[in-house]
Amino acid sequence: MRDVGDLNATGVPNQADINAQLLAGQAQLTTAMTATTEQLVRLEQGNRPNGPRPRGRNHP
Repeated sequence: MRDVGDLNATGVPNQADINAQLLAGQAQLTTAMTATTEQLVRLEQGNRPNGPRPRGRNHP
């Protein structure tokens, strides 16, 4: 993957190249955020299926 602002064959970045790079970066970021959110949800649920969580031992 190239960095935003990389030069094309003529030595000048064009808008289409920059837009394509931004869209690719956004797709990668969206994928990473989705995976992170799913991991956080699993951690929050304690890797249990959805449903009420058991009460802690300090809460009668």
